[in-house]
Amino acid sequence: MIGAFVMTVFLLTMLGGCGGGSRPASAGQPAPVPQAKTAATHPEMFAVGNGKIGLFHKNMSVIEAKKLITGTYGGRFEEANEPAGEGTTANVINAYFAGAVDKQPSLKFTLNSKGDIYRIEALSAEFKAAKGLHVGSTWPEIRQVYPQAKVTVEGVVAFFAPENVTCRLKAKTTVDWWKQKGDEANPPDDLTIVSLYTY
Repeated sequence: MIGAFVMTVFLLTMLGGCGGGSRPASAGQPAPVPQAKTAATHPEMFAVGNGKIGLFHKNMSVIEAKKLITGTYGGRFEEANEPAGEGTTANVINAYFAGAVDKQPSLKFTLNSKGDIYRIEALSAEFKAAKGLHVGSTWPEIRQVYPQAKVTVEGVVAFFAPENVTCRLKAKTTVDWWKQKGDEANPPDDLTIVSLYTY
């Protein structure tokens, strides 16, 4: 009789029926899906500045970058050969993360002739530079937080020495505005950030 009681307690304990323990997942139930990491839940993974974009930096190997893309970030990547100006091309790795809402890559890694990473660009608004600037931020927003910001040829803003971040800008309505105005000091207000990179 005591043996049957001990066996019953043992079985109930193993099945999680006593003590509020959790029940093991049934073989027929799907495993829980891990939640995507976002800028809200993991801001360090989406910060831009001081030589890094998120957890990536240009001194890491391509293999390390690919592992971070598919592992830590839960994304995917595609390798491509893209125009690099003056009739040349460059090998790139485009990274797509779970939060992407369109076909635009979240990050672009440009490789040098040896196959090493020499530039990383953030192309998604989830990546944020100091003071909250991101893809989609406008020229007035940039000037509000960095009054000393200047636009250089073809709409590249080289900012901000303490953070070592540069952004590429594009005007929505005024194409080649710097040529038309002849005055790079007065860019149009519809100028927006299309990519961030760090050095």
